[in-house]
Amino acid sequence: MRKMKELSVTYDSWEAAMEDFLFQKESENLRPRTIEDYRSHISRFFRNHPEAFGGSKQALTTAVKEHFSGTKSNNYFNGKLRTLSPFFRWLHSQGVIPCNPLENIKGKKQTNRIVELSTETLKELLQQPNRQTFAGLRDYTLMLTSIEVAARPNELLSLTPNDYNFRSRELIIREEHAKTHEQRTLPLLPQVANAINEFLRYRPDEWNSDVSIFCTEDGRKLAVESWGKKVKAYGKNIDVHVTPYMFRHASALHHLRNGADVFTVQRILGHADLNMTKRYLALTQSDVREVHSLTSPVNDILNTGRKRVRSLAKQGKR
Repeated sequence: MRKMKELSVTYDSWEAAMEDFLFQKESENLRPRTIEDYRSHISRFFRNHPEAFGGSKQALTTAVKEHFSGTKSNNYFNGKLRTLSPFFRWLHSQGVIPCNPLENIKGKKQTNRIVELSTETLKELLQQPNRQTFAGLRDYTLMLTSIEVAARPNELLSLTPNDYNFRSRELIIREEHAKTHEQRTLPLLPQVANAINEFLRYRPDEWNSDVSIFCTEDGRKLAVESWGKKVKAYGKNIDVHVTPYMFRHASALHHLRNGADVFTVQRILGHADLNMTKRYLALTQSDVREVHSLTSPVNDILNTGRKRVRSLAKQGKR
């Protein structure tokens, strides 16, 4: 039997093709943040290389080479690849483009660098926001909450009042906002819950429960990128490079150093398995060495408190 020729789809613009692609991805129940990432990277590519859509195979491959060349960060390179590859693969399957230009491009080694922030640095950062303003009080409360629960920036910025139980002092990270698609409940110290309660007092009554807790002054969701710029500015005030993700790192390390077991920290962080959590644990090995040197039973066995000489021979001589 003769094989039917596949039909190709025609689009007038890359925007129209992107919307169809994103509609399909939304039907797969991908997280809103993932959809945003697709939209951001696809739009950036075609705005910089408009000739790549509807052009020749050569124009497409040249545009891809230019887009990926000079990308210094391996993580950013992989982020581009992770979002653009499915789109180009889909375009090729629809017959929109002559080839998938990313088919043979491999990802680079990931550099998940965990950066530590000292207790003193965290204290200084919390002193930077002007807590007499809505934005300043929000920033202070958001930083404090980040340090407390070690949630990912987007998870925190997606929280609404419905996700906060002030009676039980708990925050709920919903599965649709969690990176692992698993809901988790995070307990809060009374001091942190009180800070959230204080901030919510200034929330206008006309804002409904869909408006996120840590929103902008006009009730819009605070973007991760905008939050990153604010944190960076606070860090610059004290000559420290800081990103929102570093609060998560600091919280995990402090939990481990203060005696939390690795399984509890895994649940707090929302890691799918222990592999990533163990990377935090590895950074505390110097602490283990220090504690071991102070608490080893050998100290008690070999050191009785004063020196004894049991041999008649002079010390150091035979």
